[in-house]
Amino acid sequence: MAEIHAIKALRSLQSLKKIGFMVPSSNTALEPITVSMTNQLGARVSLHFSRVEVTTLDTNQQSVGQFAPNKMLAGAVLLGDAKLDALLWNGTSGSWSGKGLQAEHALAASIEQKTGIAASTSTLAQVEVLEQKGIKRLSLAGPYVDGPMQGLVDFYSGLGYEVLATSQMDETLNTNVGHTPLARIKELIRKCDHPDAECVVVACTNWPAALVVEEMEAELGKPIYDSVCVTLWKALRMVNIEVALHGWVQVLKFLIPNYLEFMNIPSLNFRVLRNPGSFVVVGQAVIEVVVDTTDKGGQKQQLVEV
Repeated sequence: MAEIHAIKALRSLQSLKKIGFMVPSSNTALEPITVSMTNQLGARVSLHFSRVEVTTLDTNQQSVGQFAPNKMLAGAVLLGDAKLDALLWNGTSGSWSGKGLQAEHALAASIEQKTGIAASTSTLAQVEVLEQKGIKRLSLAGPYVDGPMQGLVDFYSGLGYEVLATSQMDETLNTNVGHTPLARIKELIRKCDHPDAECVVVACTNWPAALVVEEMEAELGKPIYDSVCVTLWKALRMVNIEVALHGWVQVLKFLIPNYLEFMNIPSLNFRVLRNPGSFVVVGQAVIEVVVDTTDKGGQKQQLVEV
């Protein structure tokens, strides 16, 4: 209950970290899912959305034309009027349309130049996660037809990743993608899994895979990097919110793996930052990290109820 009313305790909304997302216009999944994932943060972050006209998902000229940089810049400029802290294109078109990684870097740079706000994209976030984790071999799942799925394979193969298996739903209408039964998503994630794959990459920010990823990670015994989840992961890093979001994908539980240590407490598993004086939100508890300098291997944890 405390988290629900936390915003009322603020002296001003200025203290909120404000994140803006450009969203495909026919997308109905990423907004409610992203809002749900950030509920644990209480009054620390606010989410803002602008739309880019997108209705179909394919590699023909008409579909790819929906993702023209000038169209995304228009949405970014509107969000920029609000003087936000970060802007992200919350869509995966850069990874399957054939434009390539450099086009994603160019889009982010254009948004930054136009708005003066730090920018990124879902595709850049996905690649960053794979690089951080040292992934070399992966499987791919998505709702797409042959064109975008082959585009995904070509994109990741071109970056040096070995794509061992794929699965697809053969859908082009984005509104249908957002209404996919969760049982069907789980079926396709299972289908694409390969024993030698180090992870599964789930592409599409309108496919509500984030709702089943935690369950499927436990079933398959490997990480699943969903587009909506990795985009939020990147967004939180951009505004320096270093927290663990529980009940979702592994990558959101362990936001900064290079600086984390796994801790076990009865009925609660979490990771804390190796950073004296920092605070990490875990459910309804705040953990203050205190390093015992007299013991090289020692750390103390203090639980403080919210």
